[in-house]
Amino acid sequence: MHKLPMPHFSPIAAVLLSAALFPAAAQAQAQFTFGPRVGAGLSTLKLAAPLPAGARVRPLPAYQLGVMTQLRYHSVAVQSGLLYSTRGSQASSKYSFTAGQRTVEASSSSRVRYTYLEVPLHLAYSPAAARGLQVFAGPYGSVGVGGRQHAEFQQFDEQGNYLGTQVNDSPVSYAGIIFQTSGPRTFDYGLNAGLGYERGRWLAQAQYSWGLSNLYAATKTDELRQYHRAASVTLTYWLLAPAKP
Repeated sequence: MHKLPMPHFSPIAAVLLSAALFPAAAQAQAQFTFGPRVGAGLSTLKLAAPLPAGARVRPLPAYQLGVMTQLRYHSVAVQSGLLYSTRGSQASSKYSFTAGQRTVEASSSSRVRYTYLEVPLHLAYSPAAARGLQVFAGPYGSVGVGGRQHAEFQQFDEQGNYLGTQVNDSPVSYAGIIFQTSGPRTFDYGLNAGLGYERGRWLAQAQYSWGLSNLYAATKTDELRQYHRAASVTLTYWLLAPAKP
C-alpha cells in the first residue's frame, strides 16, 4: 500500500497566499471607530392637555456634546455613545382680571432647561450606491443631571395697580430614583430617527427625537403630562478612519 505524497508549499508561496486572502478577510470583519460629537437644535415639550387661552409654548435652543462610537459591517452600522444633552421649552401667557372695578391686563413667562446624560443606540443603513448618505433610527435613554428653571410674574394690588415683577429662578429638582416626588422624572427615554452623510472622517446627521416618557409621571395629572421633543443637527469626527460601505 502506497501513501499519497503530501503537497509542499514554499515559504514564498505561503506569503503570496496570505497576501491574497487577507484583504477579503479584513473586509468581512466589522470595523470600529469613535470620536467627539457636537450638536445644536431646538427642543420643546409636547403637552397632553390643551393650553389655556392666551398661553403659548415656544422651542428652546438645545445643545449636545459627547463621544460617539460606530461598529460597521458592510452597509450596516451600530452607533452609540455618551452625550451631555439639553432639553426644555419656554412659555408665555397673557391674561386679564378685574380689580378695583377695572380690567387689568397681565402677563407671565417661564423657561425650563433640563440637562441629561444620554446614551443613544442607533442602527444606520448606508449602501455603497448612496455615496455616504445614510438613514438611522433607534432608542435612547437618559438620566437627569441638572438644569435651570426661570419664571416671571407681574404683580398687582387689589386696586389693580402694578407692583412689579416677581422673578423665580432655581435649579431643577428631579423626582428621584427610589423616593418619587412631584418633580420631573430622573429617567427619560424615547426614539431618535434621521438622515446622515459621512465623508472621510466626518459624519453629519439631522435627527428628530420623540420622548416617550411622561416627564411628570409621579403626579398622575393630565395637566402635567409632558413629553420631550427635539430636532437637532450634529457633527462627529471619527478618530479612526471608518471603512466604506
